[in-house]
Amino acid sequence: MTESEGLDPRAELEALRSRLAEAEQTLEAIRSGEVDALIVGDNVYTLDSANAASNRLRSDVLAQMKDAVVAVDAEERVIYLNRAAEAQYGQASSQVLGHPLGHLLAVRWYRADDQAAAATAMDDAGAWRGECVHVRSDGSEIHVEATVTVLREASAPADGRLIVSRDVSERYRAAAALREAMSELG
Repeated sequence: MTESEGLDPRAELEALRSRLAEAEQTLEAIRSGEVDALIVGDNVYTLDSANAASNRLRSDVLAQMKDAVVAVDAEERVIYLNRAAEAQYGQASSQVLGHPLGHLLAVRWYRADDQAAAATAMDDAGAWRGECVHVRSDGSEIHVEATVTVLREASAPADGRLIVSRDVSERYRAAAALREAMSELG
């Protein structure tokens, strides 16, 4: 609608922002276990308090990890990232949740056969651990040590993945400087 039809686009945008903020507060209350029931329309959904406490503990542990933690669903959409991931990739959860993983990062492999080896490890063992380059959405690159694990849910028709990574770019810069110094010496 346009202003001529009676709605001010700025007011409509502000109303949408307010509704989004309220939804984010509700979601955080659910995650933290502060809420034990939800009313949606005429339906009441009761949340298991033991499950809520367990979920709160898991959420707290993941949030406090120093390594970046990103979870994606079977369609490669980001469903979780912790504070360390927000810092490492330079984007807030609100910017990437529900978006394809490519919105947050892309992977560049060191050798051509690394990607195939990672895929084989995921198929055979459900996990891969190694090093690669993550390209952030702004195009900057970081060297990472990463572990990727298949997430399996009994109720899901397909699996997602959990990606835990640590920026080791400084180590790569130091190794490159050492190689350069060694080559200058002889």
